[in-house]
Amino acid sequence: MTPTPKMNLKEQIYTSIMRDISCGAYKPGDVLRERTLVEKYAVSKSPVREALIELCNENILRSIPRYGYEVVSLTQQDIQNIQEFRHMLECGCLAQYWDDLTPEQIRKLEMLTYTLPENQEIGVRLQWENNAAFHLALVSCCKNRFIYDSLQKAIATQIRAFAQFYWDKWLKTPDLRDSLCHKQIVECIHTRDKDRALKLLSDDIRLM
Repeated sequence: MTPTPKMNLKEQIYTSIMRDISCGAYKPGDVLRERTLVEKYAVSKSPVREALIELCNENILRSIPRYGYEVVSLTQQDIQNIQEFRHMLECGCLAQYWDDLTPEQIRKLEMLTYTLPENQEIGVRLQWENNAAFHLALVSCCKNRFIYDSLQKAIATQIRAFAQFYWDKWLKTPDLRDSLCHKQIVECIHTRDKDRALKLLSDDIRLM
């Protein structure tokens, strides 16, 4: 592995394992072994173990002594709970900082809304990433790092859930209604239609 200025070895391994879980390379019930990961990433045990411990702390993996680390399965109730959490968090934030949105913040949101050409295909994972970028930018307007990090983790868990239940659909062309919904949210911010913006945001979260 080649270190990057932004992430140390543990963070790179953590991110790589998360990506493999999110795309379905590791499925619920699969067992990851420390020795195999050390060989895969060509690093010492320490950063691998640190990444695995962090994933266990976040309930993404479950440690099985003298055996390995099992990928934790998500339930339909988990998905429902995350949607409810996101609804309360994001709609609550937007309602609270609505009057404080700056022209610069609105321009940033506009840059994240777009319509793809009709002949261009987009994978489901890329759609998830684009959708996440918009929602994270929206909550970043409240300038609360704890809220931002909480939403980031919730979205990552939703991506895991999609991979678990619909892993065979990653490469298919998805419905792009969320891009239109994002445009409409920004238009409502411009026209100061708070109630409609909150309704659109709520609908967009439930669509995911």
